[in-house]
Amino acid sequence: MRALQFATAILASISFGLLLAALASDDWVTGVAHTGLWQACSGYICQVYGMNVQDTESLVVLDGINSQQLSLKEFSGYIHATRFFLMVGTFAGATSFLCLWVFICNFSVGSFSMAKIAGITSLVAGFCALVAMSILH
Repeated sequence: MRALQFATAILASISFGLLLAALASDDWVTGVAHTGLWQACSGYICQVYGMNVQDTESLVVLDGINSQQLSLKEFSGYIHATRFFLMVGTFAGATSFLCLWVFICNFSVGSFSMAKIAGITSLVAGFCALVAMSILH
């Protein structure tokens, strides 16, 4: 039984690490240019955008022969929604990870079942990550 608890905690830590990697990645939409949740790149030229995605200029995409402009204004709602769901999923994943380790170490926190809280927050993290992936792709 103890081996399953450790395996669950290790898998939860791996999923939390993958959520953090997805949050920081710049390869959400790829092609000639690639864009992430925080910046868009074309070749070696990157344009960082923060919360004001609509205020950013268009990114010029160079594909060797032609150049075209990638307008980020069209995607601003999708980017914000994806950011929201991925941040909620990351927060839920961190909560699940911490609750699992509290449960494994046999710490008592009132009458709360840490295993149930970890399971629920793990499901929420997975659901939010799936929604975030489906919004932008």
